[in-house]
Amino acid sequence: QDAEIEMLRNECQESREAAFQREEAFHSDCLQSLREHASELHRSGGTMHLAAHKQILEEQGRHHAAALRDLEIALQQRLVSQQELARQQWKAKEDLLTQHVQLVERENAE
Repeated sequence: QDAEIEMLRNECQESREAAFQREEAFHSDCLQSLREHASELHRSGGTMHLAAHKQILEEQGRHHAAALRDLEIALQQRLVSQQELARQQWKAKEDLLTQHVQLVERENAE
């Protein structure tokens, strides 16, 4: 039980770290893209092309949608794991109670 809890904690931590790395890579890419666009703006006299602006917004939208999907999947997996752990705990308690009842019945029969 403790090992499973630790495994779940590790999985959650790994998922968080992976999400942070994706987020960092995305923001790094956005920053580079913005630098390129700023340079282009400077050269063109200060106006950003609508297509470039639309592209940036679409990239951000795709990234955030993917990050949200990853988070939902991680949360669903965590919920399933917690439910399974609760079922296992309930089963263990039920087994202990059954053993206790059987022991008491044997003692009373003797």
